[in-house]
Amino acid sequence: MTEVQVEVAKTYLEHHMEKFGFQAPNVTFLHGRIEKLAEAGIQNPTVLSTLFLINNKSSRRSIEC
Repeated sequence: MTEVQVEVAKTYLEHHMEKFGFQAPNVTFLHGRIEKLAEAGIQNPTVLSTLFLINNKSSRRSIEC
């Protein structure tokens, strides 16, 4: 995600918490390099890497879940 995408995502965090009934956020948005996850404090990059690939895939419609 770009820094702008991270900031936009953060602006919608409270909206989605209210919509889905969360009292606290269940996500964290960080900006950094995929090669340097430890510097961002990420210990288990499995989910993050998957989301990174989806976010950066040129044709998201072709992704099968």
